Amino acid sequence: MALAPNNYLIIGTTENWNRAFEHNPPVWGFTERGRAGWEPLKQGDILYFYAAKEARGIIGKGVLLNKFQGGNPYWSEEENLKLVKWNLRFYFQPVRLLPPDLWHAGRGPVVSSDFGVLGTSLQRQIVPLSPEQVASIEKRISTWPTVAVGYGQAVEEHPSYAREKPRPSYEPESHPGLVKIVEQIGALQNFYPQTEFSIPEENRRIDVVWRREVRGTPTYAFEVELSGGLDKALNKLYKCFRLWSTLPRVITPSSEFKKVEQIASSFEPKFKQLVIPITPTQLQDLYERKKGFKDVEKEIGLL
Repeated sequence: MALAPNNYLIIGTTENWNRAFEHNPPVWGFTERGRAGWEPLKQGDILYFYAAKEARGIIGKGVLLNKFQGGNPYWSEEENLKLVKWNLRFYFQPVRLLPPDLWHAGRGPVVSSDFGVLGTSLQRQIVPLSPEQVASIEKRISTWPTVAVGYGQAVEEHPSYAREKPRPSYEPESHPGLVKIVEQIGALQNFYPQTEFSIPEENRRIDVVWRREVRGTPTYAFEVELSGGLDKALNKLYKCFRLWSTLPRVITPSSEFKKVEQIASSFEPKFKQLVIPITPTQLQDLYERKKGFKDVEKEIGLL
C-alpha cells in the first residue's frame, strides 16, 4: 500500500525559482546542509514553493516526481562559481502556479503569516507542513491557474485539503466541459495546459493553451465555439499564431466546419493551412482513448 503524501514548504530565492521552471520538468535542489530534509522526500509528496526576496511568499504548488544527485552546475550562482552547490535535486510537476508577473511581494504570493511559518524557519530549505497549515494555504491558492493535472497521470488532491466550495461538475458537451477535456488531454500528452490564457496587451483570453515548458510560449491554442462566434475565436487564434507560431485548433460542430474554412481564408495562407476544426465528439473520443492507454500503462507499471 502506497504511503500517503506529506506536505512541505520548499524555500529558495525568486531568482532560483525562475531558473527552476526553465527546465522540463522543473528541477529543484538542496545543499548538503539540507540532506536531512531531502532524504525522506518521496514520489508523490506535495510541495509548496516559497520564493524569498522579491516575492516573499508562496508562488506555487507541485508534486515530487523523483530524486537524484546532480553533478553539473545549473543555477546562476553555480554557473558563475563553476561548481555544484545544490546537488541534492529532484524533479517536480507543477499543479498550481501564480502567474510570474505577480511574483512580487504584495501582488499575489501567499505570505508566511497566513500559514504560520515565520522567522528563522524561513531560512531553512524545507519545512514540513501540518494539515491546518495546508488548509490555510489551499484556501488562498484555490483560484490560481491550474497548470497541469499530473505528469502523465492525474494528481489526486490530498485528503487534508479543505476547500470552501466543491469543484463544479460540467456536462461533457458544454463549453466548460469541453474546455476541461482539452486541458486534461494536454496533461495526458505531457504538455503544460492552461485555461483562460491572457493574450498580451489585450483584454482577451484563449480557452486553453498547451505549452511544452511551464513558462514557455504556447505550442497549441484551442477555442471552444458552440454558439456561432467563430469570427472572434479565429481572430484570437490568429493573434497567438502571429505572436508565437502557435498551432490553432477550434472545437465546434461539424456543421460549422465550412464557416471555419471561410473565415480562415481571410487571414494569411499559412494560418488557414494550420487551422484544424475538431468536433466535440472527436474530442471526447480522443480523451477516452488516451485515458484508457494511460490507465493500462499505470496498471503494468510503465508510468
